[in-house]
Formats: sequence, structure tokens, C-alpha cells
Amino acid sequence: MQVLLIIALLIAMLAVIFALQNAVTVSIAFLVWKTEGSLALVLLVALAVGALISFLASLPAIIRGAWTTASQKRRIAEIETSLADSTQKLDETRSRLQGSAPAKPVEETNAKPPSA
Repeated sequence: MQVLLIIALLIAMLAVIFALQNAVTVSIAFLVWKTEGSLALVLLVALAVGALISFLASLPAIIRGAWTTASQKRRIAEIETSLADSTQKLDETRSRLQGSAPAKPVEETNAKPPSA
């Protein structure tokens, strides 16, 4: 993530340097709107609009990822609670079995009769 931030900052710095070196006045027309402005300002506005469009295009994926992460965290909490309950029940069952040992050993039902 930090590498992407560094790359983005480098691109932004290069765009600013490029814009400052191209400070001539240009004419801009968009539909019925026409104006003149500094090429540097036009380039910086175009860069900002491009960044905004990129952010808006990736917003659904960001929201979906956050929603998936939150639902998985809830599911993990449910599973951990279920595991703790099962472990507690298992411990209780083991302690009951150890406390009440059978009085006589269990005989095998499939034992062969003694041969004479």
C-alpha cells in the first residue's frame, strides 16, 4: 500500500512540474461553455477530475470488500462462540464421566462360548 502511495505522489509531482513548465494561456470549450485559462491550471484540473473518476469507479469494489470483511468478522465471532460453547460442554461431559465411573466392566456381546 505504501508503494502505491509513493508512486501516486511521484506522478502528482511530475504532473505539477509539467504544468508549471507549460504556463501558457489556452482556450477551453465544453459543450456551450467556453473559457480561457492557464495550461497549468487546466492540466491540474484534468488530473484531479481523472483521480475523482478513478475513485468513483473503484468505490463499489471498496464498499463490497468492506462489507465482505465485516460479514466474515461477524461469522468468525459466531464460530468462536460456538466453539467455546462446545468446548465447555465437552469439558463438562468429561468431568461427569470421570466422576461416575462404571461399577463393573462392560462385557463383550460378541464373545465366543468356551470350548469344552
